[in-house]
Amino acid sequence: MLGLSYMLFFKGSPLYGTIGILIMVNLVHFFASPYLMAYNALNKLNGSLESVGQTLGIPRKRMVLDVFLPQTRGTVVEMASYSFVNRMVTISAVAFSSQTSLTCRRHCSSATLTRRCSLSAPRSCPS
Repeated sequence: MLGLSYMLFFKGSPLYGTIGILIMVNLVHFFASPYLMAYNALNKLNGSLESVGQTLGIPRKRMVLDVFLPQTRGTVVEMASYSFVNRMVTISAVAFSSQTSLTCRRHCSSATLTRRCSLSAPRSCPS
């Protein structure tokens, strides 16, 4: 439903009919679960780690790479796999839908392209 809403909202814009709209739908739709996973994993860490790093003069980037990421590695892997699987399902559904319309266009004559082709029998066009 979200993808359909995006298609209707962006109809007539340069983004319509491009892969950019698919990327935007996936980012918005599947952002909440990985965000909550990261939020909960970071809340489980010791709260004084950041202040200890500041006291020792360790840069924030070094703290993230050397302390926070190793302790939340399992959550990061789960976030990536969750996002990958859900986005691939969405992309395969879009690919299936576009493949059906391409098959229909291949078999219909140019005079009947303005009418909708039958999805059950792609070789026959409605008269």
